[in-house]
Amino acid sequence: SSIVAIAISKGGKLSNRIEQFCRGAANSNIMLMVLIFILAGAFAQTAKAMGAVDATVNLAMSILPGNLLAAGIFLAACFISISVGTSVGTIVALAPVAVGIADKTGMPDALMLGVVVSGAMFGDNLSFISDTTIVATRTQGCQMSDKFKVNIRIALPIAILTGLIYV
Repeated sequence: SSIVAIAISKGGKLSNRIEQFCRGAANSNIMLMVLIFILAGAFAQTAKAMGAVDATVNLAMSILPGNLLAAGIFLAACFISISVGTSVGTIVALAPVAVGIADKTGMPDALMLGVVVSGAMFGDNLSFISDTTIVATRTQGCQMSDKFKVNIRIALPIAILTGLIYV
């Protein structure tokens, strides 16, 4: 109901109305984080319910040849985790698919699960809607874009190296 009230209230930009609500409800940083968590959770559940996760995996697998399946799952995990902002949700969504692929191809289950976990952690590290990103930026008073710029310099070279190892 609070989100609806913010959306339909009159006067000023949306960002100003959100800030006003947060100041009136409690500590503005805490309230803003709570609102973002609620909306991020709603987005993640909506994406999962509409089949976006399965569609993304199927697309990645239809494009890649058999020798690139591990790298394909890694890329899918990276993309999904960045998109939905949760490493755990990505692992839960992709682990059954990765184990199924491992069973059909003879790849070790542990390898495929490691592929999923590493991709999920990469994506969660860079996602703007990840709970850890939200908490880190709000409590430290920095911009999400600044955190992203720093993290991409660290995480992207390692992700590229990891993807090459999976090939």
